[in-house]
Amino acid sequence: MITDSLLNEYSRLFVSRRDDYAIQQMNGRYLRVGSPLTKTALHNHLDGVESLGTYVMDERGRCRFAVFDADAHNGLEVLLDVQGQLADDGVPSYLERSRRGGHLWVLLSTPALASHIRSWLLPYCSAGVEFYPKQDEGNGYGSLIRLPLGVHLLSGCRYPFVEWMPGGLVEVAPTINEMIEWLCRKRAGRGAGSCPSDDCARSTSRTRSIARSRGPHTHR
Repeated sequence: MITDSLLNEYSRLFVSRRDDYAIQQMNGRYLRVGSPLTKTALHNHLDGVESLGTYVMDERGRCRFAVFDADAHNGLEVLLDVQGQLADDGVPSYLERSRRGGHLWVLLSTPALASHIRSWLLPYCSAGVEFYPKQDEGNGYGSLIRLPLGVHLLSGCRYPFVEWMPGGLVEVAPTINEMIEWLCRKRAGRGAGSCPSDDCARSTSRTRSIARSRGPHTHR
């Protein structure tokens, strides 16, 4: 069972909106709860009792993270390329397997407006990849995404964080507790992503549009 201290770290990493959340149904869809997210609900998610979705924007339109979502047979390979391009620009990111591909998480040092994040990171998004947040602030709740490390009800599986090692992708740790500890260590060591100001984000957007025309990134 996850410790309270690690649960707090998990919440700081992956929960933006705290006054509402959603629960996955057996058909894979999510049903909005309409009440604040509790520690009990987070424990249940990580213990496999229920599976939760979180709203990417908080009540003020700010986000603690951004996610690149590739639902394809080569989704992890596509996201590795995105991860490499982000790393070249000094932006750390964390790769998670998913039922149909993968999620690439950019964990922010401080919450930032959805519009600023989209201006900054959307240019890294290649064809066939969805980006969260999907909307700017001021458009209601916005997008929902599955909280990591729970059990997906359609597959009955947990999906781990993975990293590229010589020979292929490997799980970063054998247990949920250790995966969260790994994320905390990596985030402390690399630093978290820091969303630039709006003007800087637009400049970065133009630069990335030019850089992307130069071809794919090579995995190191």
